[in-house]
Amino acid sequence: MKRSLSGTVVEIHGVRATVLEDDTGDRVRCRPLRDRTQLAVGDRVEVEIGTHGGRVVELAPRRGVLWRPQERGRKVMASHVDLVVAVASVVPEPSPGLLDRFLVAADAADIEILLVLNKMDLQGHEEAVAALGVYPRLGIEVLPVSAHSGMGMDALAEKIAGGLSVFAGHSGVGKSSLLNALVPGAELRI
Repeated sequence: MKRSLSGTVVEIHGVRATVLEDDTGDRVRCRPLRDRTQLAVGDRVEVEIGTHGGRVVELAPRRGVLWRPQERGRKVMASHVDLVVAVASVVPEPSPGLLDRFLVAADAADIEILLVLNKMDLQGHEEAVAALGVYPRLGIEVLPVSAHSGMGMDALAEKIAGGLSVFAGHSGVGKSSLLNALVPGAELRI
């Protein structure tokens, strides 16, 4: 006996997706659409559950899509994104080139962006703030925070409330530490 459900893709592992069911909050592992359309985190889907598990049978129209260029075209990274949180830190020092790529990708998709400067509890934070000084002049908010001390975390929690946010940044800037501070029980590896 088959049953159908609606949900949101929350994980992708190879071609398989994990869908968070709207009604129950259950997680369901699913095979992709028969036409092999690439799924992304944030996709709204209809799933049919049969004797062989779940299969995505319909993909809702996407909005707020983040793409990554590839050798042949581009790859969908996430959809239905409301906010890109570009994370920089005092250590390692901010990388304007990478931040600029996030800004361009978010702007191209008409997605709001927030630049977070993490590790403000470390020595050298004045230099890091100065290095990011051009962004507020461009109309991009820079939010200084410290996942370690809690500085600015309430403001960050407010900014990401009520929508789908994507955290992006170099390795070591504290993305997992920020998420662990924002989501009790997340226990992401640092």
